[in-house]
Amino acid sequence: MAEPPGLQSDRLAAGARAEPSQTRRWARQPVLVVAILAVAGVFDAISGNPVDAVLLMAVGVLLAVFPDAGAATEAAVPGPRWRTGSIVAVLALATAFALVVGVFERYTWPVTIGVLVPGVTGLVFAWRGTRRRDPGPTLRLHQVLPWMAVFVTIGLFELANLLLQPGLTIDSYDHPTLSVLSDTVLNGHFGRSLGLFLWLLLGAYLLDR
Repeated sequence: MAEPPGLQSDRLAAGARAEPSQTRRWARQPVLVVAILAVAGVFDAISGNPVDAVLLMAVGVLLAVFPDAGAATEAAVPGPRWRTGSIVAVLALATAFALVVGVFERYTWPVTIGVLVPGVTGLVFAWRGTRRRDPGPTLRLHQVLPWMAVFVTIGLFELANLLLQPGLTIDSYDHPTLSVLSDTVLNGHFGRSLGLFLWLLLGAYLLDR
């Protein structure tokens, strides 16, 4: 039985609205994020942090070549995402990791490798993602602008103090960068371990988003 012309045209119109245009699809690509990662990688490289520079630029290249596909393809899984046993296991592993890796001094290869392993692992899991999660509500511009202002302000503060230092690889307490400001906390074993512990918990939380 033939479908009435009116219904058929309505269905075609709905399909056209559901299929995003090439312009809108490109607008969703993380162009700004890629640019920020590239700039951060350049300044990390010239300030003597080659490992950080390589990681930042690598993530930027991957985002540019393999952008996020967008919406989930399966229904969201209801109920809590974390069980008590999982939370206890994550806390125990994070504590053990932080206490062991926190023994090593900052900017040494043991602590660098210790941070790289969970960091790269988290990136891999985040990149693979899951198609069973609800993507959540769409953020509007007025919800994003305050956070953009915060991060831009922090970035400008870091850049200004970096350029005002005696040299790009010479720290100065007259014009301290964020890493210099964190020295008083992270120079000791307890401070490094606490920082690593909170970093791991933040990473686990972000992976669950």
